Amino acid sequence: AVVPVSDAQINDCYSLLQEIRSNKVKAEIVLGKSNFSKRMQKAQKLNPQYVVIYGADELLNNEVRHKNLATSVEVSESKDNFIASLRE
Repeated sequence: AVVPVSDAQINDCYSLLQEIRSNKVKAEIVLGKSNFSKRMQKAQKLNPQYVVIYGADELLNNEVRHKNLATSVEVSESKDNFIASLRE
């Protein structure tokens, strides 16, 4: 699941979602007229292995932050490395 931190990142999240899906990984974007914590709750209900958190800081630094929901470990890495890891 891809979760935008705010509405300002929605278009960028759709671009990221397309890149993820182009690597044959199932993913969807979590939207709604809710705040970030409600979006995260919605994402958790989808029961994904990972949640990708994409906000202004990540966009500015060309990074992706992803959280493993099973271990609660959260990692930030370059967007290029993240996309490359999907291909492995």
